Amino acid sequence: MSEELKKTIGNRIRAFRKMKSPKMSQERLAELCDVGTRTISNIECGMGVSLEVLEKIVTVLNCTYGDLMDTDTHLRTERFALKNEAITLLSSMDGEDLSRAVRVLKAL
Repeated sequence: MSEELKKTIGNRIRAFRKMKSPKMSQERLAELCDVGTRTISNIECGMGVSLEVLEKIVTVLNCTYGDLMDTDTHLRTERFALKNEAITLLSSMDGEDLSRAVRVLKAL
C-alpha cells in the first residue's frame, strides 16, 4: 500500500469517525473494532491498516471501502461533518447569539 493511500485512508477514517453523532472517539472505535486505541491512532496517522482491521472499521463506521479511498467522497464527508457541527452549535444558541452567528455567516 502506498504512503499516500495509507494517509488518505487514515484521514477518511478520522473524518467518518468524527462525523458520527455524537462524535466517536478513537477509544470507542478501537473498542468496537476489538483493537487497541494506539492501533486506531496509528491508522489515522497514515501508518497503514490490515485488511482484517479495515473490514471491522468499515462495518463500525457504516461506510464502504470506496468511501475511504475516493477523494470526492472524502471531501463531501468532511463538508458534511462540518455542516453537522455548525448545526449542533447553532441549535444550542439563544436568540441573540443565533442572530449574531447568522450575521457572521452571511458576512462570509
